Amino acid sequence: MSLVFVLFFSQICFETVIPVITQDYFGFGINENTMIYMAGGLEALIAFAGIAVIGKYVRETTLQIVGLSMMLIAQVWLIVVLPHFERGNTTHVIYFLGGICLSYLGMPIASVGNTALSSKVLSNETQGLGQGVRRLIAYSGLIFGPLWAGSTVEMPYVFLGVCIAMLAVNGIMLMVSYRTLRKVEDDILETSRKNNVLPDDEATPLLRSIT
Repeated sequence: MSLVFVLFFSQICFETVIPVITQDYFGFGINENTMIYMAGGLEALIAFAGIAVIGKYVRETTLQIVGLSMMLIAQVWLIVVLPHFERGNTTHVIYFLGGICLSYLGMPIASVGNTALSSKVLSNETQGLGQGVRRLIAYSGLIFGPLWAGSTVEMPYVFLGVCIAMLAVNGIMLMVSYRTLRKVEDDILETSRKNNVLPDDEATPLLRSIT
């Protein structure tokens, strides 16, 4: 639940400040910013499609670690380069877009893993309530993210520092819980196979999250 808040909070923070930074430093207009958002959306769609293909070979815990690591690397990269941006410097455009690209790739991976794993760790009796609370927390991240980004966009160390700290704390929590979560995955998979619910080539996390 904590991780899903941080994922949506951090991602929407990035998306909020893209026009501000690109217009102030690089002179981008509506068309250029639209292309950035379109490229980010296309990248996310490709990531979802890739997960649907390789998901049967990768566990949800692994997906969460990979996605979280990508987002953390992207934010550490941006907190290093963003305070030193100069207006009109084309090299800095590449630096900025590289960080945004990595964030757009990591978010879908971590989100799919989190959704599928949440459905596994919740019991049948608490499935509806748990998923409802999870959705509420995700929407809270979507609300507070732009508020935080808008108020701290001129203070990149504060803006990105808080996001990095929250991602790092959740990364530590995930690593501490790693063995327990993997055991839950193994137990559910074994039970499903015994009951002939799943074939030997386990369904993808994306499909499991939908069902």
